[in-house]
Amino acid sequence: MSFSTAYFSFEPCCGGTTLYFAFDSDVVVEPSQGINIYEGPAVFGYDPITGTYLPLSNQCYKLVRGSIGDGGPITGPIYGSLPMVPTNTASNYTFDSTTNYESVCGDEVITCPDCTPTCYVIYSCTGQYPPIATDTDLSAYVNGYAYIQVSADFGYTCFYVVESTDCKNLVTVEVDGDTPCSCDCTCYEIIGTAELEYIDCNGNVVSTTVNGYWKDCSQVYPYTSPGPGPSLTITSQGECIDGQCPTECYELVDCEGIRDNIYTTAQSLSPMATLGQTVIIEGYDNCWTVSEVVSCDCAIDVAVLQVYDDCTTCKPNPNYKLTNCDDSGTIIYTSSDLSTYVGQVVQVEPDCPGCWIVEEVNGPIPSDTAVTVSEAFDDCEACKDIYYSLTDCTGTEATIITNTDLSAYIGQIITLEWCPTTCWTVAVSQTSEGSGILGDISGQFSTCVDCLTSFPCVCKRIKNHDTVDHDYNYVDCTGVVQTITILAGERSERICMTVLLTSYSTDYVETFGDCIDGECPPPVYPRRSLRPGYNTPHCTTWKYEEISCKAAEALYKQVLELRYGITNCCPEEDQEYLIKKQLIDLKALVNPDYTCTTPSCGCNTGCNCGGSCGSNCGCSSAGRTCES
Repeated sequence: MSFSTAYFSFEPCCGGTTLYFAFDSDVVVEPSQGINIYEGPAVFGYDPITGTYLPLSNQCYKLVRGSIGDGGPITGPIYGSLPMVPTNTASNYTFDSTTNYESVCGDEVITCPDCTPTCYVIYSCTGQYPPIATDTDLSAYVNGYAYIQVSADFGYTCFYVVESTDCKNLVTVEVDGDTPCSCDCTCYEIIGTAELEYIDCNGNVVSTTVNGYWKDCSQVYPYTSPGPGPSLTITSQGECIDGQCPTECYELVDCEGIRDNIYTTAQSLSPMATLGQTVIIEGYDNCWTVSEVVSCDCAIDVAVLQVYDDCTTCKPNPNYKLTNCDDSGTIIYTSSDLSTYVGQVVQVEPDCPGCWIVEEVNGPIPSDTAVTVSEAFDDCEACKDIYYSLTDCTGTEATIITNTDLSAYIGQIITLEWCPTTCWTVAVSQTSEGSGILGDISGQFSTCVDCLTSFPCVCKRIKNHDTVDHDYNYVDCTGVVQTITILAGERSERICMTVLLTSYSTDYVETFGDCIDGECPPPVYPRRSLRPGYNTPHCTTWKYEEISCKAAEALYKQVLELRYGITNCCPEEDQEYLIKKQLIDLKALVNPDYTCTTPSCGCNTGCNCGGSCGSNCGCSSAGRTCES
């Protein structure tokens, strides 16, 4: 009969912690209730008060069977922590038949072991041996190290020695008292589940249970049950510092390689780094692989939200949902890679006509249909109807989207009546956004160069009247877009161009006619009639220039005095030159070639004509004239 909720309590007759074991008659043979000497192999019982596991020792115990719900310390949640009680065999128990579960320790007839036996347990520094109980006198080495030989086949090695009352399965050992030894207090990491016994840096024997992960300092190699294997690993993390494991640095690498690496000293990442696992951390939605590095630059603290075996498990390949543009209730689910089409509208092959909006789906999908995209568009309208895009050959103007039928012009270059100097490449558009009706087409060409070179090549010059420099784009006579920079307030050279692509409101553009063979026509200068020589009326040249200069200086001094109050120190001299200037200007008004006539009053009157005539006057048959 199975007692799946039964348990046994082991109360040590020599005093100490009562330990508890589960009991199931289908698994083990029930031990006898009452006083027993436990003589079996090392086994750990559960202490429900401290939640730890302690070993049974070779002494008398009072065994009592209980059951969940009988008021004892073992409840349903605790029961799962109990190890199975050692089965009732002659090698495990010596039972005092004169006792029962109501007996008390001290009434036993059987001879119990001494409650204070003198024996020792030695712990291998390197983990070469499990903990060994010995009756060899090691009193001189208690809570210290001894160089001991357990077997002649393996020689001497260093052990840590503690005194024990668990004097079972004693082994005789040899001690080399002349060779000192010691063990470093080392940081160990255990991944797995096991019962654990180790010596901390203060020399205390610690027994506990590892549930998945443990990391701490020990003077000896940790002893676990079960030992290291596929489901349990023990790794050294370096020498401890002041009884603490050294602080490790961990590197988190974005699985997608997009984000910068993160460095952290969060020690909770230690098992993930050991196992090469992948995590999601607080504040981020991407996956990170964890590895250990030597040093940390700019380390930050992180909190792990979820742990995965690898990047693929952390973020599996997404699935996709395709919704029909005309019927939102018609949906296709697929695991086909449509990552480049998310947010777009597609046409798919072979059996799904229509237009479909692509969305990414996280998690499982109800069905999986393999699809192949034949066309992709930006919206449903562009997918259901044909739209056309007009792209400026020079890249200057914004692209035009239209639903006007341009099927006859796909791949061709056209010009429009409302924009006659821009050449447009016609193609099928993937979007209908911003579409409109197109005006009349004025020209059609095979290439952009043919179109751009169809315009007259004109010689122009640009003046930048702005206060900042400007770049100007233009199309030269061969259809190639050129760029020049004109400084503020400066003007360009004469340039041959078909189209000026860039202009500003502060520009002044001059046109000099059509270019010839890509060259501007030669400049035409205005013709001026000039009289050779330099004439200075009435005076010699140097005198005329002297009077003119002095008069100009006098006028300048008057301006300074009237405008700025600067007094002229020699006004009389300046006034003299102003008068002389007026006189020579009056003389300049006289035409030296003028012929004057005298009145009928006589030869001596009215003949003082001035000029080159002088004062001599004579008469001739033609009348009175001036004579030199």
